[in-house]
Amino acid sequence: MSEHVWVSTAPGNIAAEFGFGWSEVEYSMDQIHELSQAMMLDSEQGLPLSRDRFPEVLETNLKPTIGDAHNSRLPEKLPHYVKWICPVVSKHVAEVMRQFDVGPSHFYPVEMRRTDTDSSYGQEFFILNIGVAKNTLVPEESPAAKRRGPKTNPYYRLSAFEDDQITTRSTAMVGPDIWVDPIVSGGQFFVSDRLYQALDVVSFADTFEFMRCRVL
Repeated sequence: MSEHVWVSTAPGNIAAEFGFGWSEVEYSMDQIHELSQAMMLDSEQGLPLSRDRFPEVLETNLKPTIGDAHNSRLPEKLPHYVKWICPVVSKHVAEVMRQFDVGPSHFYPVEMRRTDTDSSYGQEFFILNIGVAKNTLVPEESPAAKRRGPKTNPYYRLSAFEDDQITTRSTAMVGPDIWVDPIVSGGQFFVSDRLYQALDVVSFADTFEFMRCRVL
């Protein structure tokens, strides 16, 4: 068994966020807010969710505009990871992950559209519903874990900028190779060393901005 666990910090980086969300033509703003909140809460609990909980199309209203520091980030080709409520990953990433034990997690196909050109990106993407939860984080041994919420039921935000700033329990290394910890808020997820190494071999690991975790 490997001595490492890895945590993806990419969900906390706006560089992979391109304004994708439910179609504003199909859903009202109230519906979008309600759907987003419910999905965020369930996803951070590591619940396997059915296909009908997810959109078949994600669209962005951003327009690449010269001189606009935010909208000019909309690329002609999307990277292998796109930030949303759940991770959105390319077909190539999904193919690697599916070679490992993902438990009851799901890869749901999604069309990525841009409204400025009324067209879809010519790439295959999947919404990754991570349906595995493990008691992973050791907060008192994790300098990068910031406590939030009430004392009786706290949660943690992870701000890891270097390896080994997060400590995990060795028991988390048993079972599926990708999971979330319900006390971690913000969308970060964990992977086993063997899944990390497989992603690294094909140059996908950097996409997820993985940080190595200490294991007790």
